[in-house]
Amino acid sequence: MKLRYLLLTGLYLLMSTAGLLLLKKGLAAQGAIFSGSGNLFSIFKNVMRNGMLLLGAVLYLLSFFAWLALMGHFRLTMIYPVVISLSILFITVGSALFLRETISINQGIGIGLLIAAINLILWK
Repeated sequence: MKLRYLLLTGLYLLMSTAGLLLLKKGLAAQGAIFSGSGNLFSIFKNVMRNGMLLLGAVLYLLSFFAWLALMGHFRLTMIYPVVISLSILFITVGSALFLRETISINQGIGIGLLIAAINLILWK
């Protein structure tokens, strides 16, 4: 894998992980964003008032464009399992560190299996 695509993969993982963690943290601070009339405008206003939700949404949207670039260069059967597995790993570790969620033994074993699976997929 060329360095620029390795960096693009890292950028995707950073933006999508940070975006999701900020969205989760922002939702916890905000409470229900669907309160009130429940129309799209009121939901949008609630998101715009919460900096974590807004930044999380922007980062997650930007990660989508990095994902499009990765999909345009690699076979989907290779890039999808690798990036999604790495996303699960990053989200799990990030949730433990940033959100203080606990990781069970089964989740730890699953993460180890994901790492093994990534190595098998990328092994030439």
